[in-house]
Amino acid sequence: MKFTETRKIDELGRFVIPAALRGLLNVTAGDALDVHYSFDDDTLILKRSEVNEANCGICKIQEKYTSFKGLNLCRECAGEIALLTLE
Repeated sequence: MKFTETRKIDELGRFVIPAALRGLLNVTAGDALDVHYSFDDDTLILKRSEVNEANCGICKIQEKYTSFKGLNLCRECAGEIALLTLE
């Protein structure tokens, strides 16, 4: 699968990653990306960083307390979920 879209870089060197691509990468605001550059073919590669795997999947703090169905949770978020009631 390939995804191609042209984006402009702003005066601070930033560019917006399209929402569709963020969804494919499963990244949200605050997540870390590994940036790789290949001098051989002038290619920039963005990968979801393994640093994210230690973050809570809800609040993004860097604490892993438990994991539920592949989602890491910190103690506070796990506790709030435990208190939820279904209506």
